Amino acid sequence: MFKTSRWLLASVLSLALFGCRSLSPEEDLREASNLLKPRIGFAPGWGTSSFEDPWNHPLTLTEAVRVAVRNHPEIRMDLARVARRRADLVQAGLLPNPVVSLGFGIPVDSGGGTPASHGVIQQLAALWNRPVKIAAAQADLRATVLNLCESTVALAATVGSTMAALHHGRNQLSLSSREVQLLTKRVELLLDRERAGEATRLEINAARVDLARAREREVDDQESLAVDRRRMLERLGSKRFAFEIEAFDFSTLPSLEDGIPLETDLLELVATQRLDVVAAFTALDGDDARTRLASWFRSSGIGAGVGYNRNFEDRDAVVPTVQLTPPLFDLGRAATAKAEAIERRSQAEADRILNQAVLEVRVAHVALTQATERRLRVDSDLLLPLRENHRLAAQTYEVGEETLSEVLRNEAQLLEAERRHESAALASRIAYFELVRAAGGSLQPIEEREER
Repeated sequence: MFKTSRWLLASVLSLALFGCRSLSPEEDLREASNLLKPRIGFAPGWGTSSFEDPWNHPLTLTEAVRVAVRNHPEIRMDLARVARRRADLVQAGLLPNPVVSLGFGIPVDSGGGTPASHGVIQQLAALWNRPVKIAAAQADLRATVLNLCESTVALAATVGSTMAALHHGRNQLSLSSREVQLLTKRVELLLDRERAGEATRLEINAARVDLARAREREVDDQESLAVDRRRMLERLGSKRFAFEIEAFDFSTLPSLEDGIPLETDLLELVATQRLDVVAAFTALDGDDARTRLASWFRSSGIGAGVGYNRNFEDRDAVVPTVQLTPPLFDLGRAATAKAEAIERRSQAEADRILNQAVLEVRVAHVALTQATERRLRVDSDLLLPLRENHRLAAQTYEVGEETLSEVLRNEAQLLEAERRHESAALASRIAYFELVRAAGGSLQPIEEREER
């Protein structure tokens, strides 16, 4: 008897304590911060006091990501989803409120008496359904936290790519403007030589075509840079209407000289390091719990209670009550079949996300490898010969064996090659950020990075 009473007391206390579980998602956001720190370089610290955008000095890449993570609407939406799942978890641990009935009789004949009927009924099925509901809610909450982290990693990669586009776009525009100035000067020199009978119309027209193409490239570079500036504002979730290009410290972008890991090594990270993959398989635990809950449908309509009755003769009675919902028409088969179908779909969706993650790693690895090779070819096959030609042309011009027009033409060609170098370097950096995102936030195992 004492052991039974102690068990009942422990059960009641556990129900009460779970019902007092906090609705604040602070614990979940702390878990998300711990997952993100080795992936984006800092703990976001959601839920802290007000946050000011540090625009009073050039933003490093980490600071730009920090601004985006704290401000971007999509991240704020994911934070709200975490809070919602936290509320679902607390709700899953609560028992349904009891049903209380009150009734009083009013005699309509000449007899006397004051009949009354009162009762309270509590659904009992919630007691054995509760652990399964809690398990499903915990899985949903865990998956939501993981998806929040994955969205944050993706946003960090996007901020990095956009910052790289600003850096190389600024360099390309500077090179285009210098090229236009050089070719304009060359056309003017050729016109002067034409008047002196030393240049042909063929040379002048060819120079004008080169100048027109350079001006088109300059306009394209201006447009690209203007678009990237506005994209960066959207990435940062900033309310600013504009910013100076000097607002960023581009020296904090990753080096282009880092080696590229093997594709097979990166594929081993996908199943454990890609948080959307982990979230998809975690969500399966919730669907499995809901399938078990649906299979218990027939026991969901059981309740017990106690009632009090007083009849017209003023006699009192205590009436124990049992409430049953017999499965006469709805046997729960449809609900079970639906839950099983949802679980199969979730399994297929998890497999699809895993396959997509593997494909993204492979494609990003190919893109980074090809972009790196292209950049190295531009440096060796274009930049080196053109720099030598420019140096030699300048030397021959000094001794009078070369015209200034040819020197300017060689310099313009060198500037065009440097533009191609900037374009190839941008492609390499964008491919790098995409590969980091596809691999789950790091090109190395997260555990090894945390230990060092």
